[in-house]
Amino acid sequence: MKIVIINRNFDVISAICSALVEEFNNDVQMIDYETPLSDDDVVKLENADLIILNLTNVSKSAILFISEIGEAFSKPKIMVLHFYKERSFVIPMFQAGASAYLHIDNLRNEIEQALVAIQNGVQYVSSEVL
Repeated sequence: MKIVIINRNFDVISAICSALVEEFNNDVQMIDYETPLSDDDVVKLENADLIILNLTNVSKSAILFISEIGEAFSKPKIMVLHFYKERSFVIPMFQAGASAYLHIDNLRNEIEQALVAIQNGVQYVSSEVL
């Protein structure tokens, strides 16, 4: 599976990236969302099977960001990482195009389950969501 992680703080996600590569044998690449997309970044996103959006530090609306990514790159599934636990905040992310939602604090425990669900065409919601 080709995975692209869109993230601002690479230190936060580096352990997860390593696990995705080592444990699941995925091709994982990262893009910093604060810098303009290069031609190489666009190719990465176009060829991705899964885009992981770490939206914990995004200044714009999470829903808008998900919608924009989904409209620009329709092939990949979208997994969202965020700190919301309330369904009222999470459900609109699925309506905007997300395939999975993981609470950032439970990421390590649920990443494998979320990947399996996405590969099977099923949406995944973190157990942290109330």
